[in-house]
Amino acid sequence: MTLSVHDADLRSTIVLVGKTGGLNVMADDSVKGTVSISVTDVDAVRVLELIARVKNLRLLHEGNVYILTAELQPAEPMQSYVLPVKFGDANILRKAVFKVLDVEPDKPLSETMRVKDADGIERTYTYKFRERSSSDWQTEEDDEKDPRAKRVYVNPEVNALVLFATPTEYQRVKNLLTELDVELKQVSVEAQLLAVDKSESKNLGVEWSWSAIPQYPDHYDGTITRHENYGDSDGYGIIRFGRTYTGYPYEFYYGAKINALVTDGKAKILSRPNVTTIQGREAVINVGSSVPVPTTQTTNSTVTTSIEYRDAGIILKYTPRVNSDGTITATIHTEVSTPQYVEDMGAYRFNTRSAETTVTVRDGEPMIIGGLIGAEEERSVSKIPFLGDLPILGALFRNHRKSKSESELIIFLTARVIDR
Repeated sequence: MTLSVHDADLRSTIVLVGKTGGLNVMADDSVKGTVSISVTDVDAVRVLELIARVKNLRLLHEGNVYILTAELQPAEPMQSYVLPVKFGDANILRKAVFKVLDVEPDKPLSETMRVKDADGIERTYTYKFRERSSSDWQTEEDDEKDPRAKRVYVNPEVNALVLFATPTEYQRVKNLLTELDVELKQVSVEAQLLAVDKSESKNLGVEWSWSAIPQYPDHYDGTITRHENYGDSDGYGIIRFGRTYTGYPYEFYYGAKINALVTDGKAKILSRPNVTTIQGREAVINVGSSVPVPTTQTTNSTVTTSIEYRDAGIILKYTPRVNSDGTITATIHTEVSTPQYVEDMGAYRFNTRSAETTVTVRDGEPMIIGGLIGAEEERSVSKIPFLGDLPILGALFRNHRKSKSESELIIFLTARVIDR
C-alpha cells in the first residue's frame, strides 16, 4: 500500500491502514496522539508493525483481527516447542502456522530455552542457533518479509515444526494442527487402456443406445426382491438411466462388449495398471518408453551434442480428492505421444494427443475417456526377384501396397477409496 499523512490522528490512521490494506483492525482507548507516515508499496501489516514500534504500542493478532494497545501487559515468556507432523507435509503446514502468531517487533531469542514437545514433556537446555546450517532449518524465501516466519522452522529429517512462541500462541497453533494434520484417505485407481479399431469403436457407441438394455432381474411374490448387481463384478462397468416400475434403474454392462471385442481381435488391451495414491497427490501412469532426443549447443565455435530422453507413449495423471459424501472428484490428464523419425532433420518428431478434465464419480464407479484417435499408414513393396529391379520394365513386376488404419484409445478408470 502507499500512504502519506502528516500529524494525523493515530487512531484514525490505524483505521485508514486497515481499510486500505483490507485488514480487520482495532485500537483501544489507550491509543492516542498523532503520527506522520510516508510509505510506498509497503504491506499493510508491515505498516502496522512500524506504527507499533515508533509509538511504543503492542500489536496483537487474534484470528483475523489486528489489535493495537498502549497498555502494558505482562509479557509471556518465549519458549521453543517441537510439533511432530504425523500425516501432512511440515513445509505446507508451516505457512498456515506462522499466520496465527502475534505480530511483534523483533526480539532476540535467548540461547537458553525451555523446550516442550507436543506430549507436554518439558526440557531445559542451551543451544546456539548459529551452529545450525540453513539446510537444517527450512523456510520459504518469500515468507521472510513476515517477521513471524522467523519463528517457525521445519526439521525435514523428522517432518516436524520447531516453534518459538508464547504458551498462548502454542495452544493456538496446537489447535490449528489438530484440524489440519489429519490422516488423508487413499484412493486406488485401476486403469484399463484399450486400442480399439475405429469402426468398432463406433459400433460400441451404437450398442450403448436404447436397444438390448438389460435391467435388474426381479420377481414378484408379494414382495419385490432385488437380485445381486451384476455390474459389481470385476471387469464390468455400468451405465444407468431411467427406472423400472419397481423403482430400480435400467443398466447396461459394457464390460461384456469390451471383452467380446478383445476376443475377436478388434481391440487390444495395451495395459491394465493399478496404482494407489493419497488424496490430493498426483498419481502418474506411464505406458511407453523413453526416446533419445539429441540436442546441440554452440559455445565459442564449439558444437556440443548431448542426448536427452523424452517419455513417449501413454501418460496418465490422476489427482483425486475424496469428498465428505464419499464421492471422488478427480483431475485427469491423458496424453498420447508417438515419436516419428524425420530423416531430413535427423531427429524425432512427436505427435501428441491430450485431454484434461475434472469429474466427480461415486466410489467404484468407472468412467471412460475416449476420442484419442491415431492413424497409421503402412507401405509395402512386393516384387519378383531380379525382374522387379529392372529399370522401366521392372514396374511390371512390382506391386506397391498402401494401407491406412485408424484406432481410438479408450481409457477406463475405476477409483475406489481404501478403507483402513
